[in-house]
Amino acid sequence: MVRRLFLAVLVLGLAVAAGVGWLLFTTDPVDEPAVEERADVVGAADDGWQQLSFRGLRLEVPGGWTRMDGDCESTAEHWGPAELEPCSADIGVWLYGAATFDPADGPGVHAVEATDNLPDGGFGGYVTPSDVAVYAQDLDEEVVRRVLRSVREPTGV
Repeated sequence: MVRRLFLAVLVLGLAVAAGVGWLLFTTDPVDEPAVEERADVVGAADDGWQQLSFRGLRLEVPGGWTRMDGDCESTAEHWGPAELEPCSADIGVWLYGAATFDPADGPGVHAVEATDNLPDGGFGGYVTPSDVAVYAQDLDEEVVRRVLRSVREPTGV
């Protein structure tokens, strides 16, 4: 009697497992729409600087900076002066996933070497307040410092 009960439970379990497996492999997966992570302008400071929002972070960038869209090597969100080429990699602010950000220097502001748009060098630096690394680079050290100081995580109410 126990042997028959055990055999019945085993057969029933195999049948349920086979049914679940069949459903998993024959039903169409539900495709979630891709979430495009882009910074958005959410306001302006009194002096004309733009306020951006990205993954819940808030930061400020100069008023003349725009999103640098282009078919570039870097997939990071990049904002910079409108007159630059979209894939220029030497002036602006870049928003990276902190887990994949691999800086050459520690956080804070440092002098950077000369580049095409910074023939005499400039300043660059970063902060990582959450899962986002914010890297800024410009000719003017105060621009870099203000961008980095402006980075804020949202506060809960």
